[in-house]
Amino acid sequence: MAFIVPFDGSALAEAALVRAREFSAALEETPVVVVTVIPRGNTEYARERGWLDSDETFEMAVVVERLHRQVVDLAPGADFRHLSVDTYAPPGTIASKIRRFAIDADASMVF
Repeated sequence: MAFIVPFDGSALAEAALVRAREFSAALEETPVVVVTVIPRGNTEYARERGWLDSDETFEMAVVVERLHRQVVDLAPGADFRHLSVDTYAPPGTIASKIRRFAIDADASMVF
């Protein structure tokens, strides 16, 4: 069982991660697993979410590293995972990936 936190770097995602970390500490054994879904090569999407500056081109490794750093700053013990989808994935694709990830990870709660 695990606490799953979908994470895009937003204030809401940060709050969810902090809350999951607090729940995990209170229960003493439930791991926190953070998952980010990134559209491959979608520079506009990454810029809109603050993953890239306006003058940067898309590089998956850069986006992943920045998100990972943000997660570690908020919850050092959390496990960070990233998944990718097509550049212009249809609506609902990211949510479906997160839902499948939570099921596969045997999530006890999704924050």
